[in-house]
Amino acid sequence: MARVFIFNPLVTSRPGAGQTIIVNSDSAEPYFIRYTYPTNKYVPLSTDGPRIPGPPPRGNAFCDANRLYVTKPDAVPASYTFDLPTDGGDVIAYFFRDWIILLGQDGGYLGAYLPDDTGAEKAKVARRATRRASALTAPKSNGSVFVFNVSPLSIQFSANGQTVPLNGRIKAWDDTTNSKPYTPAVQVVSRVLNQSDGPGHIFNGRNAIKISPDGASPWPFDLTVALGIGLDLFLYVLRDRWLLFKADAEEIGGFNPDGA
Repeated sequence: MARVFIFNPLVTSRPGAGQTIIVNSDSAEPYFIRYTYPTNKYVPLSTDGPRIPGPPPRGNAFCDANRLYVTKPDAVPASYTFDLPTDGGDVIAYFFRDWIILLGQDGGYLGAYLPDDTGAEKAKVARRATRRASALTAPKSNGSVFVFNVSPLSIQFSANGQTVPLNGRIKAWDDTTNSKPYTPAVQVVSRVLNQSDGPGHIFNGRNAIKISPDGASPWPFDLTVALGIGLDLFLYVLRDRWLLFKADAEEIGGFNPDGA
């Protein structure tokens, strides 16, 4: 039976915090995914549920057309219309702060979902004080860019003309024989302040990045960073696009070839 794999890329220092997802009003069996932690290199945690064709079933299985109700500790609850493609295979959903990204089991981008109501905008207002507080306690040492390979192909990652890691590759996501299928591999790339220190690192400014997937054409892109050097950042590399986030999962950059 095909399944829906749900990943929570949100970060917290509060033990036990997570997202709760109610599918098609089945509040008796909600999905719960804890936030990730620095000690785990911010690798997102996940859970999964069955996917069945047709109208909403009894229980918390996903069907062709779904309604989701999502709650988080520091945000206004939001509802989503979560219609799935009809091919019937596994799908992978990333529940970011204010939107959901859906991928196929081949790593292909299938679409994005925004809240049905104004919950996302209200949540942004509610988080302003939290962002100010975290800025006051930001570490004085340099942060890192955590590069996640969200695809079934291993990749070579080059930053400003030097591969990271040296002579190595970032593994593909875990396959379905793993206990946590589709979990992305991660490579930590250090942040530096000056362009002169940039080869193999990410500096504040416009960085030249090149992704070389196994058996596919390399693709370059510019990654502009202009944030406090002590902040950790999260670069999600999909099969044909990339997304850059802060620790509170606010998107600060990205490229989608179809403009979505």
